[in-house]
Amino acid sequence: MPTTNEPQPAFRLLLTCDRPAFAAGHDTTLRVLARIQAPEAPVDASKRQPLHLALVLDRSGSMSGVPLQEAKRCARHMLDGLAPGDRAAIFAFDDEVLRVAPLTPASEKLTLASALAMIESGGSTNLHGGWRAGADELAAKAAADGIHRVILLSDGCANAGETDLEAIAGQCKAFGKHGISTSTYGLGNDFNEGLMLAMASAGRGNAYYGQTAADLGEPFAAEFALLTSLCARGLFLKVHAPASVGVKLRNDYECVQGETMAWHLPDLAFASEAWALFELTFPLNAPGDDANPLPITISVQAATIDSTPLFLMGTVPDLSVIVRSQGETRAVDPLIAQRALELDAADALVAVRAAIETDDWKKAKRLVAAAAKRFARHPWASTIIATMQRLISERDKRLAVKEAAFSARRMQNRLASPHEPPSFCMAEEADLPVFLQRKSEQGKSRRDH
Repeated sequence: MPTTNEPQPAFRLLLTCDRPAFAAGHDTTLRVLARIQAPEAPVDASKRQPLHLALVLDRSGSMSGVPLQEAKRCARHMLDGLAPGDRAAIFAFDDEVLRVAPLTPASEKLTLASALAMIESGGSTNLHGGWRAGADELAAKAAADGIHRVILLSDGCANAGETDLEAIAGQCKAFGKHGISTSTYGLGNDFNEGLMLAMASAGRGNAYYGQTAADLGEPFAAEFALLTSLCARGLFLKVHAPASVGVKLRNDYECVQGETMAWHLPDLAFASEAWALFELTFPLNAPGDDANPLPITISVQAATIDSTPLFLMGTVPDLSVIVRSQGETRAVDPLIAQRALELDAADALVAVRAAIETDDWKKAKRLVAAAAKRFARHPWASTIIATMQRLISERDKRLAVKEAAFSARRMQNRLASPHEPPSFCMAEEADLPVFLQRKSEQGKSRRDH
């Protein structure tokens, strides 16, 4: 059963075990689901944090025509949605970096829109230079409050300036520690998904892609809706457990440097939950004990919308001791079972992607066929696996590796609805904010599904 601790009543930390007991005389592995739930959005939406955005657009030769026009349209949509207290800067890059507009108050939208319209296509792809210029602009003119984020869009690989993935991701991480986060958008089949995903992960932002220019609108809308709904940032979760207890995090969250058993979680939006699934392995339990003698707590720290420190702590429920045969007949918590299947599906996608990248199509086909059987009863995972089966049958290597990579990331670190039922229909999610909706194909708009 879940336990709740609410130092600040608006936020909740729920801890749920998949089974309520130890197996006497045996090592026992239990799954614990930690859910950090945010309150509903306030009636007065004007109280949201100011946004300070650096829009960085690829204008290399491959972006010429429809791709660049669609990128500018999406950027214009973001500019149109800014409130008076927000600011935006615009940069464009090919082999050189152009500051199209410095960090400008949103009250001067006409100036920003006019500058955006002047961007034309050019030559090579100095992706790092464009991103770094946007990050430097935000850092130099950082405000005391609000969300500072670089929005980077590119359809190609970094082939000018700094091109090393680890070096670029390291810089994203350094800026992220100082409150300058990064979200990335890849377009088409030729961008480097490994780089774009690494930048977003290290930069504490989000990663999206569109198969075509027309598919960019939905991910831009998702990012803007998320940014204008954030209520807690800088979340990190820490497990406090005896040394004898093994702790394994199933989600692919980044570890907190300098901390033991602590991980960064996604920023939290109103009416959503961030979550983490753990596997706790306990040592042999002596027969006759009637409860778990090893206290395990989970704590969460963050900053709320007004920069107030937030601290939540919960204790894993005491567990009774039963014989192993009894434990095997007890039902597993259904929500934990569904979330575990998502993470298992993400692991399967990672394996499929590895096979495709080595052109081992026979292995990829075998792996995805096994996954189709295993996840047939999970509505979301099954649709993603079906997409992968189609791409593998078409031998579409570039698109297949991108779908596998972005789908796995989405399954591993998504925000969820606090009211998400264990059994669901994806069509029923149409009324949720777009950043909470699940898609069967990450690079396509839901309208095409």
